[in-house]
Amino acid sequence: MKRIQIIGTQRSGSNLLRVMLNQHHNVCAPHPPHLLKTFYPLLPRYGDLQFKDNFISLVEDMITWVKLNPVAWQGFNPSPNQIIDRCTSPTVFQAFKSIYDWETSLSGKSVWVCKSMTNYEFADDFEKENIFDHYIFLYRDGRDVALSFSKAIVGPKSAYYCAAQWNNDQIASIELQERLGEKVVALSYEQLIENPEVEVKRLFDAIGLDMPEDIFGFPSSVESRVTAEAGEMWKNVVRPVIPDNKLKYIDEMNQRDQQIYESVAGAALHALGYPVYYWPNQTLSFSEQDLDMMAAKEASLKKEAKSRTPLHDLNLRKGQDEFLLQLKQPKAV
Repeated sequence: MKRIQIIGTQRSGSNLLRVMLNQHHNVCAPHPPHLLKTFYPLLPRYGDLQFKDNFISLVEDMITWVKLNPVAWQGFNPSPNQIIDRCTSPTVFQAFKSIYDWETSLSGKSVWVCKSMTNYEFADDFEKENIFDHYIFLYRDGRDVALSFSKAIVGPKSAYYCAAQWNNDQIASIELQERLGEKVVALSYEQLIENPEVEVKRLFDAIGLDMPEDIFGFPSSVESRVTAEAGEMWKNVVRPVIPDNKLKYIDEMNQRDQQIYESVAGAALHALGYPVYYWPNQTLSFSEQDLDMMAAKEASLKKEAKSRTPLHDLNLRKGQDEFLLQLKQPKAV
């Protein structure tokens, strides 16, 4: 089994890349249920995982979580023991790995890709347990990422908070690339949409896979259709690569927000080769009052984004939302 993790920040073209990779005859790239982001903070609930009953309880809940994913994993219905039998130790990381292994075997494939992009946070554990063969660091101009987040149900909404998250994600991904060398393959979203044949071939060569002739037939794939039907923010995966889907911030982000963004993330933008207009000479500093005002704006924008989210999208997330509330309740003694 070959395992690949995409890292970086959401809204960077990761679903485009995921359905494209899933087009390969031997690659399983299901929509991510964000298992580690969800369950790692909940580990105290389960106690010492060396006790079999505790580990079974964790794995059982992780399986339920996958079943509630807004984009369904077709045919996914293992028992906890079928997942545990694939684990080499009782850890949440092994459970995560084994769940993806199970889905990949079920599909008759031998390579899987996880799109939970902030999983770079667990890189030390992945490396210790020898889980991943490669990481793909997918990056996009953070100002366009911010615009995309502003229209999505998930993620930060204002320039300051978008910049802070993007900046942290890029710095961590760059540091991981420096530490692991060729094991991390960097891929620019802008270059991917400008020269898809060249960039996809380079990516496949780097991760040791052949490039299928029908790789760009992904818009008509079942995975693309199911993903697009599951939410407004994924609707573009049934469209071909859009070469001009970039530099939107120039017309759509006001200058004040651009200056705020570069004040937080200008160094990372520059390091990744993006043009900067305010960093480093015209960056802003933020007082406590400024931060309070931006926090209030962020909360207001998140509330507004949720209010305009289609009911269909909210209903598809309802199962996981309600289950997570249950998991956060104290366990009955």
